[in-house]
Amino acid sequence: MTDEDRINEFVKLQKQIKQDPKRIAAVIKRWMAEDTKLSKRPKK
Repeated sequence: MTDEDRINEFVKLQKQIKQDPKRIAAVIKRWMAEDTKLSKRPKK
């Protein structure tokens, strides 16, 4: 992923957050949970 792609994704996310902050917060929490789970625990 190039820097430009990342910036575009970020801008898109910002627009979505303004429209629906609670749903986006839930998605981000889920990503964070996935990041920590993958490194610490094997899948069941």
